[in-house]
Amino acid sequence: MADAEPLSVAGAVADALSRLGRATGRLGAAADRVTYLLLAILEREGPLRTGALAEATHADPSTISRQIARLVDDGLVRRTADPADARATLLGITEAGQEHLDASRSRRNRALAMLLAEWDPADREALRELLGRFVEDFEQRLPEVRAQLDAD
Repeated sequence: MADAEPLSVAGAVADALSRLGRATGRLGAAADRVTYLLLAILEREGPLRTGALAEATHADPSTISRQIARLVDDGLVRRTADPADARATLLGITEAGQEHLDASRSRRNRALAMLLAEWDPADREALRELLGRFVEDFEQRLPEVRAQLDAD
């Protein structure tokens, strides 16, 4: 069967990603991971509407709205009127949000550096390159893959 080997590899990758997700969950609370994700997107993309932020996270807009309300209350995100449509609101990262993101990023990077410290430098570079490629392909092809799976 020609498809057995790619499916076997895909299964092993999926299992490893699941294990990684569970293990990284032990580094911090789920709310912290969601906060990090939302702030990182707002940092990278600039102010966004709730719908665009939901699309960027592949989440439901109502879920994002609840999470954003908490971040606004915490002073990490601000709402401003959209200059293109005054009825709409843009979400942007605040100075406190940037500080929170920077501290979280530093903690995450220190933890990963500790985990990779004993790896050969060439292996660390290979991981960086291949994981980056995988994530980029995953993000780009996700709509296509979801459409294909939904059609099956």
